Amino acid sequence: IKFSPDGKYLALCYTYPDFSVLLYDMSKNAFVARMNSESKVISLDFSKDSKLLRLNTEGEDLFVYNFSGIH
Repeated sequence: IKFSPDGKYLALCYTYPDFSVLLYDMSKNAFVARMNSESKVISLDFSKDSKLLRLNTEGEDLFVYNFSGIH
């Protein structure tokens, strides 16, 4: 679980039934995005401006998602 620096988003990692990360918008009180991975997410971090989310996985994958277009 990780809050974005601006407090707008909450990222939640799941390992069952699949490896995914859900992005929750605190102001909308709703999930606004879902990212899937083929292996377990071991770390996640937001950029300082809260527009990017970086995921690292056990499979040594690195994903960067841009949320600047979500309203």
